[in-house]
Amino acid sequence: GTIRLPEVIYILHFIAGMRNSILSPPPTPTEFKVSAVSSSQIDLSWTAPPGMVTGYKVYKSGTYLKSVTTTTASDTGLSPSAEYCYTVTAYNATGESQQCGQVCATTNTVTPQVYTIQPGPADGKDTFYGTFYVTGGDPNSEVLDIGGWGDYDYDFLEFNLAASPSAAQTISATLNLFGAVPADGNDPAFELHRITSDWTAAGINLSNNPTSVFYKNFGPFARGAYVWNTVDITPLYKSWKNGTYQNHGIKLVPTNNWQSNGAIASSNNIDSTIRPKIVIVYTP
Repeated sequence: GTIRLPEVIYILHFIAGMRNSILSPPPTPTEFKVSAVSSSQIDLSWTAPPGMVTGYKVYKSGTYLKSVTTTTASDTGLSPSAEYCYTVTAYNATGESQQCGQVCATTNTVTPQVYTIQPGPADGKDTFYGTFYVTGGDPNSEVLDIGGWGDYDYDFLEFNLAASPSAAQTISATLNLFGAVPADGNDPAFELHRITSDWTAAGINLSNNPTSVFYKNFGPFARGAYVWNTVDITPLYKSWKNGTYQNHGIKLVPTNNWQSNGAIASSNNIDSTIRPKIVIVYTP
């Protein structure tokens, strides 16, 4: 039952080693790797150092990011096609190791997608009325009169945005109207108004039409052959999607009625390819 001297020495060395490992910060983690797994996430991994380790601290560009107790971590909510750099340390009750060598990775590139809203007769909502002709409106016409010739024609369009990309996803949104005024006519100099109250296509007429506010000028409108006329509505579309404004649609308001009478295709047009549409470019 007697403990011999060599055994005593071994036990003392063992205890001393354990004491030193507990009272000293751990060594730096090794084999640190980072890799992009998507356009918004980078994963990190490393090998645990010897000794007592309580956990690990992850740093991004020298700034503390998070603590973990395993040898892996993820950084999420990142921007696409962007470089991010990281280091990691190990720590215990005594202190923290030195940071490992910095390693960087670039998040994946996102390819923009296109989402088009182009309703037909079953789900379209558009009409017009004139101040002299068609004062009662015409919600079932294949074309919507625009501009004017001594009188004015006002046009109303609303698109269902329920399934369209969110404001955060959206890069751009354009309103596209297929039509023109006569080749020898004049530009209607359209204003685009944001409609601010409820309306129905069947209910629009000279004496009953929704309120609206100026949004922006449409820009030059085609004369002669019918073509696509486009106007950027990105801020307005985002405001509809994020709830800043309720979506009641758009009113087309001519400010020049001298030989500016023309037409645009409506959602009732027999040619489905030329109906009004909103085209949204977005990131998934």
